[in-house]
Amino acid sequence: MTTLDITTRRAMHATASGALNSRDIGAKRYSNLELEAALAVWEFIVERVGFGNGAQPGTSSWDVDLVEYKEGVGTVELRTQVAPIAAWCLRVYEAMTPDETGGVAYDWEVIPAIVRHVRFGNHKPCLPDILLTAQAVAEELAG
Repeated sequence: MTTLDITTRRAMHATASGALNSRDIGAKRYSNLELEAALAVWEFIVERVGFGNGAQPGTSSWDVDLVEYKEGVGTVELRTQVAPIAAWCLRVYEAMTPDETGGVAYDWEVIPAIVRHVRFGNHKPCLPDILLTAQAVAEELAG
């Protein structure tokens, strides 16, 4: 195995760092809200699928569909679906009133309640109507 000398390594790092920090590489910029939603979605999915440390997946029909989807497409593809699911979750959340979401934890209750409305099929997750989902989640959180 060949190792790089420090001058070459620094030159490579400077080039890579410049490219990664450049505004013209076409990467989408995410807001703090989008990142927070994506992390909450992924955390919920990880919990329900039962990743690692002997954790067991959930047993509801929704959990079973999620696990089957993950096994069919793989973890990497599932992870790539988090961004569109999170964006959809934010739109559902924005369609709800503060009275409907107040007093409950956004990341532990609201996002999971919204994500449970996503349907996982053979290809891509199905994201239901935003307003109908907002209504259903508001009723679930109230009940």
